[in-house]
Amino acid sequence: ILLLIALALCVVSVNSHICLLSPRQRGSLRDINKAGSHSCIRLAGPCGGPKAMKPAITIAGGSKFTVVFQKNLNHWASGATHGMFNISLGMVKSGKVEPHAYMHLASVPDTNTPSLWVYTQDVMIPKKTIGTGVIQVVYVTDNSKVPSKFYQCADIMVH
Repeated sequence: ILLLIALALCVVSVNSHICLLSPRQRGSLRDINKAGSHSCIRLAGPCGGPKAMKPAITIAGGSKFTVVFQKNLNHWASGATHGMFNISLGMVKSGKVEPHAYMHLASVPDTNTPSLWVYTQDVMIPKKTIGTGVIQVVYVTDNSKVPSKFYQCADIMVH
């Protein structure tokens, strides 16, 4: 019984982590105001698995855009060098974004903010960027007790 309890606690502790609110993340936004929402768990890079969606927002190249995301479950670890949230932009070519083709736009340090904390970060969309793109937010936990990274992506159009 103790082994089953320990396994259940492990599953709960790695069951969700970051939601991308603006631009809107791929897939569901159901239960995002509940710490541990299944809508926020994406463990496989570069976008966590959900398929690309029709871009719901158009952003001008060379303009500033505010990315809004939620730390759905706090994975800050005392004594660690501390994690971060990395925001990147990838442009779609031949129907996909190559994982190495994401351009870093900003990093936000992870602090001991509680679960469900909403972050905003201004980013500059590169001037000569045109076409369908993907905003990617990666939660780098720097916590050995949980997965090292969680991913969310949103499909955008850049003109």
